[in-house]
Amino acid sequence: MITKILIGEKLCRTLGLKQVLEDEGHIVCLSDEEPFAMLERYSECRPNILVISALMKDRHTFLMHINKSFGHTYTIVLSPAHAVNGIDIAGEGVDRILTEPYTAEDICKLIHSDSKNGRVERSYSDSDNESIAGVLKKLGVAPNYTGYKYLIDTVDLIIAKGGDTVSLTKLIYPAIGQKYNVTANSVERSIRTAIKNTWHNSPESEIMKYFGVYALTPGFKPSNSRYVYALADYLRNHCRSSSESIKI
Repeated sequence: MITKILIGEKLCRTLGLKQVLEDEGHIVCLSDEEPFAMLERYSECRPNILVISALMKDRHTFLMHINKSFGHTYTIVLSPAHAVNGIDIAGEGVDRILTEPYTAEDICKLIHSDSKNGRVERSYSDSDNESIAGVLKKLGVAPNYTGYKYLIDTVDLIIAKGGDTVSLTKLIYPAIGQKYNVTANSVERSIRTAIKNTWHNSPESEIMKYFGVYALTPGFKPSNSRYVYALADYLRNHCRSSSESIKI
């Protein structure tokens, strides 16, 4: 079973853990072991195993947020011997605790054993095969919004351009307006309304997945451009463009 594992950079460097795990065929992601940075990295790589230190700042809060937003992720906590009596290591979201002395090989064997026994439940999938409409549904943008169909066409056109930056106001909005026999301003306004009315009701896990953890900052609301380009960037390799009918 190939797994995707997120590990704190300092831990990984100290133990030489990355090479050992990669030699076993696992996919290893690294992060600064600070809660905000690790949340952002988690949302990017979506691991099914976490390896973190018992000394990680706000570790309990971090794990609680992960469990709430993404569901349980198999978690190994590594503890220095001197910290055992002074730190509440166990808690919600912790599956295994290893106390020094331990080696990279010990951790690898534990992961292998628990994977074989079914304790690590989620397998890494390179693609969820998501569609633009499916993503919008997850973000709360329903088909009853006029901007819904405009958002689909906008993201689809950006994907079709292969990641090139295309002017929304000069090219995309007019092209979509022509398709639906409305003005470019009407397209822009309808998209803006759909984003405004659904943004603060979108699940945190989905916001983090498509826009990054910074988008959870209180008061943050993306512009039309930021919204559609973030979705296009994520979806470029997950769905096929179908906007042959619109020319820009």
